[in-house]
Amino acid sequence: MLLSLLLTISQCAFIATAAPTIHPPTSLSPRTLYCSNIPNQVAGSLPSKKRAPSYAYCARGSSRTFVLVTLDSLSSPTVLYSLLQSAMQACATLIQTNGDTNISGGAFSILNAGFLLRVQNANNHQLTYRVLGAALIALDEFMTQENKVAVNFEIWDGDNQVGEGAIGGL
Repeated sequence: MLLSLLLTISQCAFIATAAPTIHPPTSLSPRTLYCSNIPNQVAGSLPSKKRAPSYAYCARGSSRTFVLVTLDSLSSPTVLYSLLQSAMQACATLIQTNGDTNISGGAFSILNAGFLLRVQNANNHQLTYRVLGAALIALDEFMTQENKVAVNFEIWDGDNQVGEGAIGGL
């Protein structure tokens, strides 16, 4: 009797190992569809705006201030030298007169030689005249050394973007 029981069990074991194995379904990663006319554009998403190259340029000394500039090659930096000098002098005068305060009304602008420099607060942060002055010095050094004109720029104080600005002709 024991022999017949062992023979039956061994036959069942053989049948069980011969049965097909069912594996759990594998997860398929969804395929991203791209537009055929714009190869890097994901279908259904908004097209990205083309941005001109941007460069970070740090203010010298112990300042944590730097500017992130977007370039334009239409003008020579020497044309804008007097505009930046006027803006830096205005910042120095305001600091000497009133101390390092927030820029009045959240914006600063100056017109010189047919060009306008305009700066304003950004990201719910207040831009001070000292940070603005350091940023203008960095911007002037960048344009002079690189022989490039910054038309749009961001002003950063450490990890915070505190201002944004632009230079344009009238």
